[in-house]
Amino acid sequence: DRITFNNFPRNLKSVFKRVDYIHIRFGNISSLTKSDLEPLGSNLRILRLRNNYIEAIESDLFEANPNLQEIVLDVNRIEFVGKGAFDKLQKLTYLNFSPNPCYSDFAYNRAGVIALIKKLESDCTDRPQSLPPSAFYNQEKDVEELIAEFVKCKVESLLQDLKIKELEKKIEDFKL
Repeated sequence: DRITFNNFPRNLKSVFKRVDYIHIRFGNISSLTKSDLEPLGSNLRILRLRNNYIEAIESDLFEANPNLQEIVLDVNRIEFVGKGAFDKLQKLTYLNFSPNPCYSDFAYNRAGVIALIKKLESDCTDRPQSLPPSAFYNQEKDVEELIAEFVKCKVESLLQDLKIKELEKKIEDFKL
């Protein structure tokens, strides 16, 4: 059986002393607010909320989480991104926003993240009228596109991991 949430889990800090990584997949989370993430503060480094129902990223969402390095919001229903939502995230080096209704892409380095944020801010800042969930999902073509996007993301991630290992080895060799 799968545990699902309708909202982001509250009081995580009362159970866990330090939360730096959250991964909730297929959680039925429909909204995410500053008050959800604020208690996690600067400890939070990785936030993965894949395959949920999140529709908006408000401009103040990440204000209390300046040390986020990775945000994965793929396969949600995001139609709106508040201006400046990512401004305080100077350490963000991986951002996955694919596929979402307002924009579909991901970036795995700082320069790519900055470019993606600019694109999100230009394409996703108008609040659209609410559309039924079937407007974005539950179509056979969407499933095929999701699978293709997933494979693309996995390949890019593997290539990035290989590059990192290669660079780490060069650094280690240099130190010797």
